[in-house]
Amino acid sequence: MIFRFESILLHGPGEVLFIRSSWIHSLLIGFQIMNRIHGLRIALLCVMSVGGIVGCGQARTYALNTDLAQASVVEAMQAWVDGAKPEDLKPNIIVGDTDWGQGRKLASFELLEDDATTDGSNLHIRVKRKFRGERGASESTVKYIVSTSPAITIFPQQ
Repeated sequence: MIFRFESILLHGPGEVLFIRSSWIHSLLIGFQIMNRIHGLRIALLCVMSVGGIVGCGQARTYALNTDLAQASVVEAMQAWVDGAKPEDLKPNIIVGDTDWGQGRKLASFELLEDDATTDGSNLHIRVKRKFRGERGASESTVKYIVSTSPAITIFPQQ
């Protein structure tokens, strides 16, 4: 708070500035006003930034195309059997299977469609996989989470 008493300027608790000229006083008041406006601008910018990060409105939900999801799993598994890599399916289908990425050889697969469930945005479908390798054949069943919007993604449930 600023109080002017003739040539004395009181500035904050315990601070006294002696000013002999009124133009210097006006200059000091101008700087203080500019600093307060600058502080308000920064505070307003921070509030607006937090509002942008938090967001306004409702979360977007993506509808599932069940037929497309099942067809995408079949396409991905068949590509694996044929010796393709997960990267070969991009950008149409994104697959995040570590077994495939590490080079395991898939001999055959079977979709267990009777066990498939959906949460509205994702298809949860189990796939029975048979592998071939140096140590012989092995088998596993994995539940994949498949999304069709905004992109087709296939990831095993951990």
